[in-house]
Amino acid sequence: MQTPDFSALKEISSRLKKAGIKHALGGSGLMACLGLVKDVRDWDLTTDAEWETVEPLLKGLNYEVKPPTELFPSKYLCVIKIENTSIDLIGGFAIRTSSGVFNVPTLVIKEWEEVPVGSPAVWAKAYHLMGRVEKSNLLLEYLKQNLK
Repeated sequence: MQTPDFSALKEISSRLKKAGIKHALGGSGLMACLGLVKDVRDWDLTTDAEWETVEPLLKGLNYEVKPPTELFPSKYLCVIKIENTSIDLIGGFAIRTSSGVFNVPTLVIKEWEEVPVGSPAVWAKAYHLMGRVEKSNLLLEYLKQNLK
């Protein structure tokens, strides 16, 4: 598997930054930046910004807005395609569990090549709730090793 084009991610992040919109890299991109995985299928960015604020920033780009699903009742999922790269911009990221909806906060911990990076602790919980135990455990182990 080939990692998607990082310059495409930087383009979207730059547009959001210029507008003052807090956002963070998550998913396998977050894990790659921490050195935990080599393969990244697509880039995931989360934000708590409303769609009406984000939409004008995507002018001229190829994107599709997908409706919330039963498992992911997020406010919106905007899939942006730049050449062979896919970027999922998730607004109000949320995961439905048996006990209710967990709203995944956009919490920035650092920058990686000018792209804000999300919290490994937040993503460990998100992956756990999604049933992706291996990814959750990798992030928890990373936290154990790096928060001494």
